[in-house]
Amino acid sequence: MEDFTKEFSAQRAMFRPWAILVVFNALAIIIGLPLVYFLLDPGETVIGVIGGVVLLVFLATIVPFIKASKCPACHKFMGREQGRFCPLCGVQIQE
Repeated sequence: MEDFTKEFSAQRAMFRPWAILVVFNALAIIIGLPLVYFLLDPGETVIGVIGGVVLLVFLATIVPFIKASKCPACHKFMGREQGRFCPLCGVQIQE
């Protein structure tokens, strides 16, 4: 059985900067948007602009997440359940 641990680690390392962006974006959605909504008049376009920016940043992080979650051997999306081995082809991806 082949060992793809180094390739998978390198693949995940490329996603780390995007992961930080995901955390900040989640905080903006959970904390920032309700604050903006209650502090501003709901009819103002600022809420729509901020919501649109947050949504665009969130959508921009989906592509790197999908790339980082692909098996380096079979190149298929493994989903969130990533263990020591690829659930699809069985190669070792983590130690």
